[in-house]
Amino acid sequence: MGFPIPQYIANVLVEIGDNLEFQKLNQVIFSVIKQKIPSKSDEEVWDYAEQYEGDIAKELFIKTNDNRIDGITLNFNIIEEDDGFYIKFLETPEILLLRRLQGDTSDNFEIFCKKILDKLGGKSSVEGGTDDGGIDFTAYDLKLHNLPFLSTKGSRIFLIGQAKRYKDGNHVKEKEVKYFIGCSVQRIEEIKKTRAEQFGIFQPIILAFWTTSDFHVDAKNAARDFGIWYLSGIALCQLAIQLGVEY
Repeated sequence: MGFPIPQYIANVLVEIGDNLEFQKLNQVIFSVIKQKIPSKSDEEVWDYAEQYEGDIAKELFIKTNDNRIDGITLNFNIIEEDDGFYIKFLETPEILLLRRLQGDTSDNFEIFCKKILDKLGGKSSVEGGTDDGGIDFTAYDLKLHNLPFLSTKGSRIFLIGQAKRYKDGNHVKEKEVKYFIGCSVQRIEEIKKTRAEQFGIFQPIILAFWTTSDFHVDAKNAARDFGIWYLSGIALCQLAIQLGVEY
């Protein structure tokens, strides 16, 4: 078994890094890889950490910018000094909540997603199960921001979602995002045929893909290209806390 790519290691660092004071990045890389790939010798891991420290730091700076674009509050701080890179992590409420979600069942995670949609004013339901057709939760009558409650049907949003309760390091892949899109298109057609009184032809629709881990770069790019509301575990927990969702 070889070593993962730097982008993957950067994601895992953000997910499980726990040093609350600045520490040299190569030391943190070493510690994380030893947790994830214990079969590797110390020498192999140190060689990797020293060789790819700059690439992993680059990915972390990219992640910093991406998080700002996505409206996510950073849970880490990385700086560059004359003798290399240093990183520390923040013990924020969303990290503590995320750890609880990762240790819970998939069914309870789907219910948690439903609670978020309830807080957003939607009429939501959990669709998950062995025969869910690739859809885990839905919501209708989601209102546009600041729109009065009394509004026409066409101004209310219908949402279809996928919930993936993954452990740290098990990141959503591009094929999972595309599979979800295919399932959503099929479900939308079914709903518009069977519940035409609720959903018009041009009804606003949102596709949401929420996870307790993170997204591979290709998966994130696909989600952006298709306009999917994608949320990593940290982003999802930040949203839940802002909304006052109880868990």
